[in-house]
Amino acid sequence: MTLKPTLMLDPEYVIPSSSASQELTFWKRMNEQASNTSLKLGPETLKALRALTASPPTVPGLPVGEFWKIIGKYMARGFRQENPGKTICKTHVTDNYSPDKGHADNAEALSADLSASGANSYLVLFTPFAATIAPSPSCDICRRSRLAISGSAATDIEARRLASPAYRALFLENSNKSYVELDDNKHDLFPDIEFSDGSFARIRTLTGSEDDNVAGLVRDLGVLNDAAQDLWSSYTNTHDREVAFGALGVTASPEGPSKHKNRKAMDARIFSFAEGDVMCEWHTKLRPDINRVYFAVSKGKVKVGLITDHLP
Repeated sequence: MTLKPTLMLDPEYVIPSSSASQELTFWKRMNEQASNTSLKLGPETLKALRALTASPPTVPGLPVGEFWKIIGKYMARGFRQENPGKTICKTHVTDNYSPDKGHADNAEALSADLSASGANSYLVLFTPFAATIAPSPSCDICRRSRLAISGSAATDIEARRLASPAYRALFLENSNKSYVELDDNKHDLFPDIEFSDGSFARIRTLTGSEDDNVAGLVRDLGVLNDAAQDLWSSYTNTHDREVAFGALGVTASPEGPSKHKNRKAMDARIFSFAEGDVMCEWHTKLRPDINRVYFAVSKGKVKVGLITDHLP
């Protein structure tokens, strides 16, 4: 089983300042994140939350029962301290952290929580301050920290979507990555792709090493997941779409005129999805002449019909 990145919620959402603790707007914001159970709390934030419950604030407009209901949704969402701790770049991350409605001590709590996730783990921090907390790709400490920053996620599905690039990076570091692992984890790696039931049925026909092919598939499927919908919205011309894919490091094209004249060949590119049958004639190419991912962008959704060496 491939390890997943830790998804952590900024203490800004959970631990209020003294004044904000009595403001209904803070508790409404906290409640908006409460159903997002994939986002965990670090040890320091959970400790501060428990301390808050020892002396509950009086919040005009918030019934006592609702207060405890909100709190209860967070109490089982902590993650344990990992050692050795993660080293965080103060210059690009913690020095730029400035609580708004959150407690002034949240800066220290955030630093401790980030460290607690462990030196070898990938961590995605969901924060309202994504514009100011920004690990630098040119900073050695930032690169080693394995920390990604994301804006707020309204739902668990959105959280998975925002975390998927970090998940792919972690997956590619796995020395045991395989076709089976890729298939088993595809919905977390590529949450915006709909796969046909038989999309992985012919994956072992791919030419080349399994390790290289998995890496190539993560690249191509990652681009389809992240960019294909926007490319279809931005460009209607086939050539422009091909160029745009190329700029993202992926070779992709539809079938040519001669293939279109072959009814049997085109029928082989029709795959079943929840909405019905979809023609997946566009394909990415892991190699110039073989190893393809057949896909379509249909009704605003990326659909992958088949991963195979080549369809006749």
